[in-house]
Amino acid sequence: MIRRSRLERAEQLETVNARLAAGQTQRQVAAELGVARSTLQDWRKPEAVGAAPAVLAAWMETPEGVRWLHQRGLAAHFSITLQGAAGIRVVVPIP
Repeated sequence: MIRRSRLERAEQLETVNARLAAGQTQRQVAAELGVARSTLQDWRKPEAVGAAPAVLAAWMETPEGVRWLHQRGLAAHFSITLQGAAGIRVVVPIP
């Protein structure tokens, strides 16, 4: 089983949607990308993202959205480490 990163999956999903819009079948696209058709169908299934609006959730599945999310996660990790020695007190103020 090949584990793809979230970014790889988003990039391939962009390709999948473009090819399906061009008229190719799921079987053809899956064969060209070297993935099982069930995997392709799973990627295309919408995922619940908590209380996020549908437009935001869809954007987070694009390569740009994944890169943005990774940048924010790295920035948060960097800030927490520098300001509070990686302590939770920086994230949640204690009354």
